[in-house]
Amino acid sequence: MSGLNVGQRFIKRMFDFTLAALGLLCTGWLILIAWLCASIDTRSNGMFAQIRVGKNGREFTILKIKTMRHSDWVDTDVTTVDDPRITPLGRLFREAKIDELPQLLNVFFGSMSS
Repeated sequence: MSGLNVGQRFIKRMFDFTLAALGLLCTGWLILIAWLCASIDTRSNGMFAQIRVGKNGREFTILKIKTMRHSDWVDTDVTTVDDPRITPLGRLFREAKIDELPQLLNVFFGSMSS
């Protein structure tokens, strides 16, 4: 992270780690239940992992709860609001932002923190 010295980077990392740990302690049960429900709903692993490009072009794997079914008849990675691949449960997870909670693991392990 540009502009921060070693001590400041350490403090930032400890801050991110501590808050992510607290977030996981409070929501870990919800992440597990959402993962199980999404696995049943999508008939596949309920966790979605995708390579993303972060700061300074560094690649990392982002984690989310899966909200869509796989479809062979759709030729795009772009998702619209009324996309038929989004399951009813997935729509609820998206509206409540539950699908984003596994990103706390990314922060906890340092892949989303610079």
